[in-house]
Amino acid sequence: MPLNLPVLPDIRRQVRDDIAAHFPGADATVPNSNMRVLADANSGLADGAYRYLETLAREMLPDTAVFWLDRHGRIWIGPKQAATFAEGEIVITGTAGTPVDAGTELNVGNIRIETLAAATASPGGTTIAARCTEPGPQGNLMAGGTATFLSAIPGVNALAAIPADWAGGADTEGTESYRDRLLERIRKPPQGGAVRDYIAWAREVTGVTRAWAAQEMGEGTVTVRFVMDDLRPPNGIPTTDDCDLVFAHIDPLRPVAAKRLFVLAPVEKPVDFTIANLTPDTSAIRSAIAASVRQMLRRRAAPGVTISRSWIAEAVSAAAGEDSHDLTASNVTCLPGEMGVLGTITYV
Repeated sequence: MPLNLPVLPDIRRQVRDDIAAHFPGADATVPNSNMRVLADANSGLADGAYRYLETLAREMLPDTAVFWLDRHGRIWIGPKQAATFAEGEIVITGTAGTPVDAGTELNVGNIRIETLAAATASPGGTTIAARCTEPGPQGNLMAGGTATFLSAIPGVNALAAIPADWAGGADTEGTESYRDRLLERIRKPPQGGAVRDYIAWAREVTGVTRAWAAQEMGEGTVTVRFVMDDLRPPNGIPTTDDCDLVFAHIDPLRPVAAKRLFVLAPVEKPVDFTIANLTPDTSAIRSAIAASVRQMLRRRAAPGVTISRSWIAEAVSAAAGEDSHDLTASNVTCLPGEMGVLGTITYV
């Protein structure tokens, strides 16, 4: 039977009743009386103790903890995944041979970036690797923008071009993602190299949000596939460098008896469909439909999992503002290693 903690008004009534019961003739309901003050003061103390007990009851369990979640997590799985820095390239122009040092800072709006290597300018443009000086998704810059040198460099044009999208910037791991990993560790303890162990190891790497393990390459092998939903938009498909990083993390942890480990990105399987007679048909609702389908795929898609037509229909209908539509879609069958991602939405 659950314990229902009393609220302050109930505590006050109880204390006043107790005083009346134990001190015949005493009335703790009289305003500004000694008994009233004594009753209210004790009620406040009791209420504080009850609220503390309520907090303890919540914080002692990792599935409901708020303030102590990080402490629970550090005991079982270590700290949250750290925030990461966005990286990309800039193109500088200027007098041939003019040096630009590593660590040179530029501004893109209110975003500060810095060069990662020394280079020399040229009239035709020199490409330099750079990264955001602060971690987080705000550094994932769009191609086509410009960066301004924080301090002028004689012989180098003040503006540098951003030739391609930047990526890699993400916030510190979210509370619910951290809680999910923690509960998974508690519910499924390590089993000396079971499939779920490989999944847990992969998810320990910064940026990895979902992972799967299977015997795709033959007996004695393990293939780990994973995605980085926040670091690698729009579909979370990792790069070769990401795969190498996850491999390097898992390889020392896996059992020596495992013949071979493969760490690969899922193969994208486009989920295409057609929508007719969309009502109302606006760009905002079309964007909402695309976002709703992406959310559905993030929940349901996995390597080798067939994407059901009914899942697509449900996601389209759930889009904010959508009233009615006619959907033409089929089940999308994914082979081992293939994973459904949003393809082309055709509107007629």
